[in-house]
Amino acid sequence: PDGTVVLSSQQLSPGEHNTMIIAEDAHGLLTQRPLQIVINPPPSPPQIEIVPPDPDTSDDISVRIIGSIDPEDEPISFSIEWTVDGIPYEASNSATITSEQTHKGEQWNVRVVASDGLASASPVETGVSIAGTAPSIQDVAISPNDDILTSSLLQCTATATDEDQDTPSLEYHWKIASGGSFGDVIYDGASLQL
Repeated sequence: PDGTVVLSSQQLSPGEHNTMIIAEDAHGLLTQRPLQIVINPPPSPPQIEIVPPDPDTSDDISVRIIGSIDPEDEPISFSIEWTVDGIPYEASNSATITSEQTHKGEQWNVRVVASDGLASASPVETGVSIAGTAPSIQDVAISPNDDILTSSLLQCTATATDEDQDTPSLEYHWKIASGGSFGDVIYDGASLQL
């Protein structure tokens, strides 16, 4: 015999238990030794979510962790692992990934494991896709901007940039302002003949 003892029991509650190990040989000789057993069930798996749920390249993303409970009320710690497009992202194991670390079209997943220091819960995982950021218009000009006649030809020019390095397309819609508000579109296009 190698001295291995296997105990299988569903009767022991979480915590410390004082037991006695008794060994008996073929001649009836006995020896015994006290043994302390610690029953330590793992904490429950937490609920997690990534916020914001629909991020673009201008957003930081963070994992929110709630709901893990330890049966013995031991302090719970969480390990966080991020992957991007299925590849482990080892540059950060924090709860937040900054917008500078993400790119349009990437799939970011986070895996969280709760532990009380002795036992770990089953891992939980969730993910989000990174959308592109809307382009921004930098400059708008209408010419001529004075001495306009009812027969003038107005020309609108504009420039736009995109953080995702995409090439923005521009659409021009002319409206009439009245009383501080704009009405319906009266013409589409960069030029408007009055």
